[in-house]
Amino acid sequence: MGRHASPGYGRFTRELSSFAVRLFLVAIVFFGAIWFLVTVVPDWLGNGGDEEIAQATVDQTTSTTDETISSVLDSSITSPISSVPTTTSSTPETTTTVPSERSPADVVVLVLNSTSRSGLAASATALLADLGYQTLEPGNATTVLNDSEIHYASGFALEAFAVAAQFPDGVVSPDPETDLAADIVVILGTSYVP
Repeated sequence: MGRHASPGYGRFTRELSSFAVRLFLVAIVFFGAIWFLVTVVPDWLGNGGDEEIAQATVDQTTSTTDETISSVLDSSITSPISSVPTTTSSTPETTTTVPSERSPADVVVLVLNSTSRSGLAASATALLADLGYQTLEPGNATTVLNDSEIHYASGFALEAFAVAAQFPDGVVSPDPETDLAADIVVILGTSYVP
């Protein structure tokens, strides 16, 4: 007796082939529809000319740029010496220099305590010394302040704002007294929290 294929084997192959062909046709229709929507439909809606409009804009911009360069070059060509004016006016140059912030080692700071909490000025002085500032012996202020004040001598505004970063409750202002030995005076108020 010979061996024969089972009766369902041919049917399975036909169904598998049919399924593969249907899947292939569905994929073609699906991707064809996407291609159609992306390429053909925008042209029908009037959006297909975007590339032409963009190219025209680039061409126009290039043309305008070329004309501008040409006119600048034409105007910069020197005329014959006979047409050069004989009088000239010179405007003095003004230079503005922006002062740079000094190094902490170049700034002398005095810390005063206006509160009843003892040792507050000493701890703030130690903090500033650790940051590299030259510090004077801490002391006490004569009046009690609510907010800390940072006073600075003329020319030390930038440095005063740098010091004020350590005292968030501080208000920076020019020093009303010009005879102090310090460049910056910090007066700690009751709102200061170390």
